[in-house]
Amino acid sequence: SPSTSTLAVVPSSDFNYVLQAGSIGHTTQFTHPELGCDWLGIAGTVFDGQGNAAEDLIVHVEGPDGFSIDALTGTKPEFGPAGYEVTLASSPIDTNLLYTVTLLDVFGNPISESYPVTTFDDCDRNLILVNFVWIQ
Repeated sequence: SPSTSTLAVVPSSDFNYVLQAGSIGHTTQFTHPELGCDWLGIAGTVFDGQGNAAEDLIVHVEGPDGFSIDALTGTKPEFGPAGYEVTLASSPIDTNLLYTVTLLDVFGNPISESYPVTTFDDCDRNLILVNFVWIQ
């Protein structure tokens, strides 16, 4: 029989932030030109209800082998005024939904669902773009 998860699925209506249309995207990383293909990461930006930068929020990324990194929005302006970036690895790798991205408030409380992310062993897809937007 198919395995069932014991984790509760929280309805998205419980959270004010969701993925922006077009997220999750994959492209060639451009913020570390010296590294070229020797980098894999997640980056993006966050918009508030008025379409402005939502700074001072936390993007939390979890992955295999206890991987857990937080990035503050507004620290990587290359991706927008509320830009952030998280390095996953020193080379592109294939993973199938092993990483999750969650937006947290300044107190560490989730304000979005946890979104699973797939990565690719591909230099043209070593930057995963994940943007969040506020919904009413």
